[in-house]
Amino acid sequence: MVAVHDASTDTWQPFFPNARVSLSAISLKNFVDQPFEHFSSDAWNSLIEQGLVDTYVDGDEIVPQMIARLASGHDPGHHVFDFGDGPEATFLGHLALTPLHLETGPCVEMHAHAEAAWSQLRAIASDGRLLIGPLWPSPGIGRYLDGVFVPEFC
Repeated sequence: MVAVHDASTDTWQPFFPNARVSLSAISLKNFVDQPFEHFSSDAWNSLIEQGLVDTYVDGDEIVPQMIARLASGHDPGHHVFDFGDGPEATFLGHLALTPLHLETGPCVEMHAHAEAAWSQLRAIASDGRLLIGPLWPSPGIGRYLDGVFVPEFC
């Protein structure tokens, strides 16, 4: 959902027209250096050519108290985003597509480096911080406490 195709002009525009698109510098380099045929490639190439893609690296503060942290188990440029001191919450991205992934063990189908991804996920989930998953059904957030996922409602 990064871009939308305008058939009348045969152009790609950001899905959220007033927002910038952010991508890790590693992911952008991999995309440019190793192009692949995929329906999304045209969209990404168009946004890059339009100068609409910003990059970040490990440790960058994206907005106040939101830090990008390299967690390359999913793919070489994958980052999680830590929020607050401690941190208090982490957006997992594709380290866990559902709360089930907190228990299922290494996932070779989803992660280029499954053991590393599993190790990172377990470390993040172990301290009771709020976990935020990209595709989780409502409520979409919760904590992993004493081996149990506890949903929290917004």
